[in-house]
Amino acid sequence: MEKSIKFYYNGIKVNGESRLTKCWFGISNDGEKVYINAREYDDLPRGIFDVVNESDPYTDYFDQDHTTLTDAHPLYKYAKYYALKSRYMDDKKHVAWITKRGGDMNTPDMVATLQRMRDFEQEQDPGQPTAADLEKIDQQRQKRENDAREAAQLEQQRMQEEALIKRVEGEKLIKAQMEAHPIKDGEPTVLIHWSEHPAFYGWKDDELVLSVAAADRILGTLDMQQYVKHQGYDKTKFSIMGTDPDGEPINYTGRYDLGDGERGLIKHIHNFGSWYLTHDESGHELSEPLETNGTVEFAAWLKQFTA
Repeated sequence: MEKSIKFYYNGIKVNGESRLTKCWFGISNDGEKVYINAREYDDLPRGIFDVVNESDPYTDYFDQDHTTLTDAHPLYKYAKYYALKSRYMDDKKHVAWITKRGGDMNTPDMVATLQRMRDFEQEQDPGQPTAADLEKIDQQRQKRENDAREAAQLEQQRMQEEALIKRVEGEKLIKAQMEAHPIKDGEPTVLIHWSEHPAFYGWKDDELVLSVAAADRILGTLDMQQYVKHQGYDKTKFSIMGTDPDGEPINYTGRYDLGDGERGLIKHIHNFGSWYLTHDESGHELSEPLETNGTVEFAAWLKQFTA
């Protein structure tokens, strides 16, 4: 933490240094915000101000340190006074320039400038920041850090509790659907390779095998629960196993992003196939849409097993 700071109308000095960090001062029209911008790519003291600098060397964009103070900041009254003084000094130079050239001092602009100067001359000089002011800054920063740490801990706890609820309720859903829609001889099955969704944490990778009907309902329910609560998505890898109508082994593997709102495994496969009715493998739009493809037909064939 810096030990001292002094304001001047054209900059600041920190820790008793003789060198002036040159700054531009500005103030909002309502006087509720003071803007401090470092000049000549100098550094503002980060232990005192919340400094913003959006320089990006990758794009050759170089920004100046700048900060904004409100009355919540312990140094606001000092910064405000010297922002006003900076404007006063500019006004003073402008008036001297107009006077030297015999300009009209009764124009609306000059009348307003002179009134602004008189107003500043009535301002009370607050002096310079004290050690107590700097201590308040340190206390405020410590409080923000503590608040942020507490908020992060609460958010982590909330996420853990949410994941536990999703796991417990999800496992109930899976077991209920497995019981209601058991695997039948001769019908294709769905292998869940892995999933980010907590509902599947009770099974090892490549362990959970479901009937098509159970998988369709389980994935559809978990998907919509995520979707309506705007909880992002959980990647889930699956494979369809069995034989197709021609007696050939089924070789279909996909990834269902639970939370996308596709409403079930069959609709997910159909939607995936539908994309390629109008786009090629590179994602370019086809000049003439296809009437159907193998994936769309596969989804239609699978639907009979969801009853």
